[in-house]
Amino acid sequence: MSMHPQYSNSSPAKPFYSSLMGRSPPPKLELRPVDLTTWDDGPWGDSVFSETQPEEIDEPWPYRFKSGEPVWVCACNGQWCRGKVIGQPKKGKTRSDEGLFWCVEFRMVNRFRKWFAPLNGDIKPDNPHMRQMLEDAGCIEPETA
Repeated sequence: MSMHPQYSNSSPAKPFYSSLMGRSPPPKLELRPVDLTTWDDGPWGDSVFSETQPEEIDEPWPYRFKSGEPVWVCACNGQWCRGKVIGQPKKGKTRSDEGLFWCVEFRMVNRFRKWFAPLNGDIKPDNPHMRQMLEDAGCIEPETA
């Protein structure tokens, strides 16, 4: 028997996580290495996606990022934060299909590193179009010149 009631053997960590985060823990993300030279974006590889921008902030979009590139990510609390891509992508299961995930370092109160998938709609490039969309939605403060 554990001396900490939140860590019972019947359901490890869930009661503690639920009380701390207000919901069940997310499923474990299983990511695998990917060779971008042979990766097929499938229907997301259509030129319409490279020639246009999304119309909604949480819309899935098949971006390809580079290590060190500035981005916007939607953290687990729904808050959009500025971050930086770290390293190379990996492949894994997105909400709808297999896709690319990018590790991003971002800061809220503390510094975090987390994997985000463009096809989940939770990572966007830091460009004027996306900043304007985030401002218009009230997700970030307008930039002052």
